[in-house]
Amino acid sequence: MKLLYLTDTHIRGSNPRNRTDDFPATLRLKLQEVADIAVSEKADAILHGGDLFDLPTPEFPLVSGCMRILMSVGIPIYAVAGNHDMYAYSPDTLDRTMLGFLSNLNIISLLQPEERLYLSDDRVRVQLTGQHFHHAIDRRDPVLDYCVDKVDCDFAVHMAHGMLLNKPFFKDTPYTLIEQVAPFTEADVTLGSHAHFGYPEVWAEGKLFINPGSVVRLSHQPVDINRLPRIVVLDFEPTGLTFRYISLQSARPGREVIDLSGPDVSRTREECITGLAGTYGEGPVVRDLKGTLDDVSEKRTVSRAVKDEALRLIDKYRRDAE
Repeated sequence: MKLLYLTDTHIRGSNPRNRTDDFPATLRLKLQEVADIAVSEKADAILHGGDLFDLPTPEFPLVSGCMRILMSVGIPIYAVAGNHDMYAYSPDTLDRTMLGFLSNLNIISLLQPEERLYLSDDRVRVQLTGQHFHHAIDRRDPVLDYCVDKVDCDFAVHMAHGMLLNKPFFKDTPYTLIEQVAPFTEADVTLGSHAHFGYPEVWAEGKLFINPGSVVRLSHQPVDINRLPRIVVLDFEPTGLTFRYISLQSARPGREVIDLSGPDVSRTREECITGLAGTYGEGPVVRDLKGTLDDVSEKRTVSRAVKDEALRLIDKYRRDAE
């Protein structure tokens, strides 16, 4: 059984400030290459690690064009939700997002926490589990988000959209180290995301931890500029597991598509949000305007229509600003 894994596509209809190319067109080329690889590799399913979209409610024409490419392969698509796929960093809002809409139409199957999904062929049985991003991930006991039991299967695969890393990160950024997870999870493969740069695969306690990095490059950090976006093909056989990275040939060199003259908008924004969240400790976490809106609407009984319109305007402002 073959599973193709990619993550952090950040589908959007406009150019990030740091990009000098036609970002939406470039992304469509990458998605087409991913679809072609899935066909040539005879993949049984596509796995997506979250942040499929850059905003919770992208435009329908944009989504239909991108999803048509992935759906053309004719195999199931399984995913977890990233922080950009939801409002206020809350999975409870997914029912009014584009990712939730696609899930309700059975175009994408969202892996829900505490649930197991099984893929089988005539040789192996693979267990799939997933954990969406949420405001407490990497702040609470990592066992709750990254560790799963292996039940009635040959291989267990777990996807989690969090900052699972192979080594320490910035001190003010919440993260979880693989060494905190490996002794306690029964997953044979843990697929990482959220950390856009990725890292070399790690074998720990006989288990594989792998994050190929984001399909897109949004910062002008040297590691982002110099890397080539890639995906992973996992091959499960009765004799064991193998995997290989496939670099996307449609991705141009970073220096040809990233503006190095301005500030690193992507990193600055994420650091500001993380810093704001950290000031609240273990209490209510307010990450951005959307989080504040949720708090206010709950306390003052704001109608859903008013709240949705406010969220739409916030998203429009963010697109215009970037």
